[in-house]
Amino acid sequence: NMIDEKIWSDLRLEEFLIRAQQDFLKSRIYLDSLKDVESKINFILNNNFTPENVVYTYYKVIVWEPSVSDFNYFINKFKLVVVTETVEEGCMFNFSTVGFDINLFNELLVHHFNYELALDPLLNCRVQVGIGYDDRFNVLDIYDDRGYFVYQGFSNK
Repeated sequence: NMIDEKIWSDLRLEEFLIRAQQDFLKSRIYLDSLKDVESKINFILNNNFTPENVVYTYYKVIVWEPSVSDFNYFINKFKLVVVTETVEEGCMFNFSTVGFDINLFNELLVHHFNYELALDPLLNCRVQVGIGYDDRFNVLDIYDDRGYFVYQGFSNK
């Protein structure tokens, strides 16, 4: 399957490309029928993860002004070590965790989805998550509360 090269290069997930040896599935999931934030997050978790088997999680969060300084909340609360890059009208925060921190994921998505719904707490951002397993990986590009793209890679081994 063809990969959206821009998303892959933006995510800097070359290790996934090598690891999965370029066998990919791509799908788009719409969340419009789910009305509340909790239902949307639970759907994503229940359909894209086996949390206990996650080896590592890679995050790329693009935050637009004036919300950039608000991301410090996550850095401080979850003691994240981030690499930042300036992007047009904002900042990109790259960080990873060993395994899968469900509390970090939940809270990040609550803030992300709340922005679109004009609810507090909120963060004007786009969330991209790479989930690495021993034999496969998933990349979620969660563009807003309406839906997300899923890229699944599998090893040829």
